Order: sequence, then C-alpha cells, then structure tokens
Amino acid sequence: MCSDCSLLDVPTSGLSYTWTNRRTFVRLDRALGNLTWFESWQSLKCRTLTMSSSDHCPILVTCDKMVGISKPPFRFQGMWLLHPNFISLLHDFWDNHQVVGCPMFVLATKLRALKSMLKEWNFNVFGDINQQVNLSKLELDLVQNEISSMGPSALRFHREDLAHSKFQSALSMQDTFLRTKARVRWLVDGDRNTSFLHNMIKIRRLHQSLSSLRLGSVVITDSQQIINHTVTHFKSAFTMDPNILNTGLVERVIPNLVTLEENIGLTSMPLAEEIYTTLMTMDGSSAPGPDGFGGCFFQNCWNVVAQEELQEWKHSN
Repeated sequence: MCSDCSLLDVPTSGLSYTWTNRRTFVRLDRALGNLTWFESWQSLKCRTLTMSSSDHCPILVTCDKMVGISKPPFRFQGMWLLHPNFISLLHDFWDNHQVVGCPMFVLATKLRALKSMLKEWNFNVFGDINQQVNLSKLELDLVQNEISSMGPSALRFHREDLAHSKFQSALSMQDTFLRTKARVRWLVDGDRNTSFLHNMIKIRRLHQSLSSLRLGSVVITDSQQIINHTVTHFKSAFTMDPNILNTGLVERVIPNLVTLEENIGLTSMPLAEEIYTTLMTMDGSSAPGPDGFGGCFFQNCWNVVAQEELQEWKHSN
C-alpha cells in the first residue's frame, strides 16, 4: 500500500513500539505522508506519547514552517566537476592568484579566495541544475518533434545528438547533486532514481532539523534562540577555563605507554607520498571540512591545488 500510494514513514522519536501486552512489543501505529506533504513543511516531527488508558501508544505529529538558515555554509558540489570548463577555470584562478607565505598559509588563503569565486561562478555561469535539466529536455523534445513532423535529415540528427548529449550531461550533474545531498552511497552508479533521492533528502532533513530545545523547564522554539544557545554551549565546552592551572598532575599520575621513538614517529611531519596515498583512499562523498571542501575536490583537483604547495613544503622539510 505504501509503495502504491508513494507514502513514506515519518521518522518517530520516543519508544520503539506503540502496542504491547507486556509479552509482545510491536510498532503498529505509524505516521505516513507523501512527497507533497514533506515538501509543505520545513519542520516535521513525530514522537510517541505516554501510554495510559489504552494498550496503544499515542503518536503526535507536529508541523511548522520554520525559517531556514539565511546564509547556509559553503559546500563544494561534486556536480561542478562535471562541467567541461571547471578544471581549466580552476587552473587559471590558481595560477593567477599569487600568495606569499608558508605552504599551508598559501593553500588556506587560496582556498578561501576560491570559495568566493565558486559562489559567483555557480550563480552566474553554472546556474540551477534542475532548470538546466528541464531546458535541455525541452530542447531535445523540440528536435525530436521536428524530426517526426518534417522528416529525418543529417542536420536534424546532428542537432538531436547534441541535444541528447546535453540532456544526459544535465541528468548526470543532477544525479550527482542529489546523491550528495541525500548521502546515499549504496545506490549503484548509473542507476538514476530522482524521486527516491528527493525522498531521502526530505527524510534526512527531518532527522537533522531542530525545532525545539528544552532548557530545564523552559522550551525554546525560536530558531535564532536555539542557534545562539547552541553556539554559546559549544564555545564554553571547548574553551579552556582561565582559572584552571596546569599543575603537572596528569604527567605525574598517568604513566607513559609510548616510547620516545614511537612518539617521534607519531609527531613527525608526514611525507608528501603519504598524504597523497591517504587522500586517494578517502571516501570522496564524506562530510567536508570547515572550509567546505570535501574529499572529492582534492581527489579530482590534486594536481592543480596542492602540487605546488607540497613541493615547497617538501623542500622546506
């Protein structure tokens, strides 16, 4: 029934079961919705309530059009690598952007400048990938309708080949973009399932959304207050208390289990070959670093963005 009606199970927090006779614990009650329902709400929560007068556990669905983040953080998109001019664009920018300093400073400064350039390039040149798919499909339909109504010709077949290639390229970019957002790794490359990926993105967004936060007896629902409290909490958690003094107690109480030779090996600078080998064995679709550049960027653009800095770093060490 769920497959025929295109229904999805709303992620439910709380108890793992909704009915019990104290011998069997099963989940009988569920909240279901279609893709239109998920798209209608930016915040959608489902949780179990206290089981009291019935042997069924009530479930409560709350919906809210929560205001999203006004300025989302930069994330390098793998679909940009499929653009025919991306590598040449990156090469020209990297060579013309001169920075003086140590290799790590040069790399960080260039990546920061590259981030601004890619934002502008994505808006003015690359454009909306979904719109590109629709326009390329329309162009292909027009050519095929022209062949059907006016008859085949070498010129029309050539135009159809170009339109078909453009449409397939747009589909590949869209598929890469959706896979990145959905974080689906087990789907075989080449198997496009746009509706499934859209659904996975919605489900993932529901798991990551935070519409309320309990602080003692107070419940915060304002998104900006939740952001401010979260930032303050982690700042205090990862900031050293200036009133705490290092008395050397840890060094005196905890014995050294690492020898001097092992410690030198662990703290020594890695070789350029070791960095390259580790990078190429990474999962390119894994979460990016704080700068927004993930493994796929460095794996595909290694010769452009890091070779020069690594050569300087190798000579300095």
